[in-house]
Amino acid sequence: MNMKIPKVLVSGFQSFLNVKINPTEVLMGQIQVLEFVDIKIKTVVLPVEFQNAFEVLKVQIESFKPDMVLSFGVANQREQLEIEKIAINFRSSKNEDTLGYQPKDEPIIERGPDGVFSNLNVSELVSDLTQQQIKIGVSYSAGTYVCNSLMYELCLDSKKNNYLAGFIHTPSNWQEDKLLNSVLKLIDSANRIHFKNF
Repeated sequence: MNMKIPKVLVSGFQSFLNVKINPTEVLMGQIQVLEFVDIKIKTVVLPVEFQNAFEVLKVQIESFKPDMVLSFGVANQREQLEIEKIAINFRSSKNEDTLGYQPKDEPIIERGPDGVFSNLNVSELVSDLTQQQIKIGVSYSAGTYVCNSLMYELCLDSKKNNYLAGFIHTPSNWQEDKLLNSVLKLIDSANRIHFKNF
């Protein structure tokens, strides 16, 4: 009898502003060439654009039909991996996105909910990975730039279409091997926790 294998879509972002090489873009290239036994993984790199990042991701969601989507973005001020718990219906930035768009105090979706939670088991993930000596924590603010906008639209869509979704911020100064190893353990942990009886 063939067992169903969970499908996981993983995303990162292109370079932007003063981030000339985005570690999450490098990460997607590293993951894409690896072979996985108990999950099927597809990666995608997204533009740092308020109005198009989720649209690009949505195309991949509709074609790949994942059981879980894990989106990654870099944050200069973070010193560990941080799984975002909630995204808010608000975008405002001191900086333009890569298309030159600079929102000021506006909703992502008119009349949308004020906030939307990730449906990942964030606490259990952090606990499991901490036991594996991975530097990780929970964050309750994804900011108001493109990362938050993407997470907000992603989490709304995940609840509507019944798949798991979450957003993880990564430090900007970790070595590539350290980031890759930590993210692979995160993916494995998420697989074990959420698909025990798959």
